[in-house]
Amino acid sequence: MTDRISPELGLWLKENVSFVSTSVDRITPRTTDRDIAIVAKETRWLDGAPVVTEPFASWVISVIFRRAGRNGNRPERCSSMTSSRTSEGNYGS
Repeated sequence: MTDRISPELGLWLKENVSFVSTSVDRITPRTTDRDIAIVAKETRWLDGAPVVTEPFASWVISVIFRRAGRNGNRPERCSSMTSSRTSEGNYGS
C-alpha cells in the first residue's frame, strides 16, 4: 500500500520493519439476569451489562523479522500461542 505513495518508502519498510500479527479468541456470551445479580452481589455495584467471558482464551502472536537482533541472528518467523482454561465465573476478565 505504501508503494503507491512512495516506492522508496515501501521498499525501506519491507526491508527494515517488522509488523506483528495478533489474534485473540475469547467468547463473550450474552449477559443474563444471573450475571447481573452475581456481579452486583460480589462488587456491590449494579452494572446493567457486565461482560462475562467463557473460561477459555487463546492468544496468538506472530511476526516475521526483517532485521537481525542484537546477537546478529535473524529468525525468519516467530510465533507464540497460548491457550488457557480458567475457573468458571470469572467476571471482568
